[in-house]
Formats: sequence, structure tokens, C-alpha cells
Amino acid sequence: MSPIWLDGKIQARPSILRAFTVSNPTGYTVMPGGLSRTGESSQEAIVSNISRSKSKDTWILAAEPEEQTSHQIEQVLLHDEALQSNLPSRVIENLFWMGRYAERAEISMRLLRTIFKQMNGVDPLPKESQRTLLEMASTQTSCLPGFMEADDDMLAHPEAELVSIITDGSRAGSVKANLQAMLSCSEQVKEMLSADTRIIINELRDHIHELDRAYTNGLPSAPEESLDSLVTSLLALSGLNHESMLRGLDWTFQEIGRRTERALQTATLLRSALTKPLPSAPQQQILESVLLSVEALISFRRRYRNRARVAYGLDLLMIDGTNPRSLLYQVDQLRKYIIELPRNNSATAGPALSIKLSSSR
Repeated sequence: MSPIWLDGKIQARPSILRAFTVSNPTGYTVMPGGLSRTGESSQEAIVSNISRSKSKDTWILAAEPEEQTSHQIEQVLLHDEALQSNLPSRVIENLFWMGRYAERAEISMRLLRTIFKQMNGVDPLPKESQRTLLEMASTQTSCLPGFMEADDDMLAHPEAELVSIITDGSRAGSVKANLQAMLSCSEQVKEMLSADTRIIINELRDHIHELDRAYTNGLPSAPEESLDSLVTSLLALSGLNHESMLRGLDWTFQEIGRRTERALQTATLLRSALTKPLPSAPQQQILESVLLSVEALISFRRRYRNRARVAYGLDLLMIDGTNPRSLLYQVDQLRKYIIELPRNNSATAGPALSIKLSSSR
């Protein structure tokens, strides 16, 4: 049977194929096709040249049956690049900044928790150490001038400035401002986030409200504990993204944002804490504070024992490729992610995606 067009529609009719061969020096070659004769009626049992049949050229295009078109389309759509290239720049940019704001808020809160623990410790904090730690808080959050121009009275009573650094949502760089910016970015890409991710984001909103209540009358009795739930939620969000998200462009740009921010924040932390010469005891205290704020104190003590030198701390936090918070590790990860980005090979230069990502926001 073969198809014919009759009465405005395709119909099936009996047919016969006449094949042709061509002689060559070694034998005969069968031509890829032939001449078909198609009957006028579906009831015809025999189709011949003398019947009222129609002629049709027949071409053999492949040795195997052709796959269904719908299956081919599905295969194309399932290809990673076909799916990834459809992400608009708005989504990419919000995911990038969502990663940056999350990392910025986490590092700021880790440092503030460390400062609170040092200030509320059993032993009194030396003045050199206290000034350096408070200046680190202002530098790290970019809440300037803050403690950078503090007089003796402000250093003796730093509570009001610390509360502002944490809870003043209108102050760029504060913990609350960074968290609100991250939540704003997540709202713009909520269709890209899993159900568990949205649950964690809702928990973050609740923790921010609890933070406002805890700081209504100034610093609470244990301010470091007031930040624990927020840090834990951010860690849960990072872990969920790392373990559950597909490694597409959405995940890649969120990771690029995180690694970029972590590199910048680590460099800022080291510059504000370990470049200023201090007496031996305060210097060791500042070094331990830096290591504690980046979760590296235990690793430092295990590796270097009792040799608490700034040079060893810089080695661990700058050029140790096995430390996921070192500067070198961030650069290596960024290099890997950028190399893996899709590129338009037909263009003279530049990636296929045209995205404007400013260095500050």
C-alpha cells in the first residue's frame, strides 16, 4: 500500500514497485528507488500498467526505518544546552546576586558572632584587640565610618553601633539589608527554586522578624546566639543547592556569585585584621578570631599545633588549595565555572549569553 492524494485527503491504495538495475564492469547495481504504480480503487487486487493506475516516482532514502519526528524533537529538547540557553539574563543576574548576598550576610554574621564571643569572654579584652575587632566589623560590612572613626566613649559603649550594623535594614551593608536583598532576588526567581528551598527562605524571613524582636531594647544578653538560626538557615540553603540542584546555568551562576563574594570578603577580612602590627598577645587573639569566623581554627591548630603565627594563618587562608574558604580555592573554582560557560563559537569573541553583572549592587 502507498499513500495518494484523493478527494482532498490522503488515502491508501494498493501499489506495485518496478525496480531498476544498472550494469557495471563487475555486475549490476540496484538503483535507490524505482517506479510505482498505484491503483484507483482500494479494492484492486492487481495493479498493472494497463489498469487505470497512476505512476509515482519512488526514492529509497535510508536503509533503516525513519524514527518518529516527535521522538527526535524530545531528544533535542532533552539536550542540556538546549534547555540552558533559554534562561533569560534577568534570571541569571538574580541568581548571581542571590549567591553573593547570601555569602555576604553569612560572613558578616560569622564575624559578629566571633566578636561577641571575644567581648563577652571570661578574660577582659585588651583595648588593642577590641578596637581592631570593632573596626573589622565596620570594614567587613561596609557600614562606614562606624568604628573606623570611633572615640574612646564609642569604643567603651559599642552596643548602639553593633545593633545598627545588624538590624538597620536601611543601612547598606548591614546584616538585615543583605538578607532582605537576598530574599528579594529569590522572589524574582522563585519559579527556579525547589519546594525545600522556598521553605528555608520562609524560615529566613521568620528569623529576621525574631531578630528585630531580640534587638528591640539593644543588644540581648547573648547576642551571638541571636545570629545562630540565621547562619544555620544560610548553611542549609547552601547545602541544599550544592546537593540537590542540577548543574545547569542557574546553579553555575549562583556558585559564581558565592565564590566571587567569598573571595572578596576573605581578602577584606585578612586586610583589616592581619596587616596591622600589634603586640604578641592581641595579635594572637585577632588571628584566632579570624580563623574562628571562617571555621578554620580547629584545622589551624591541628596542622600547626601551638605555632600561632600570622604567616601560618595567611598560608591557610590564602594559598591552601584544600581549604574551601581560601582565596586560592575561590579563584580555582571561578576559573573552572567560567571555562564551562557556553560560548558562541561562530562569534569573534565573547560568551553566547549577553549579561550585565555589575561589581556592586
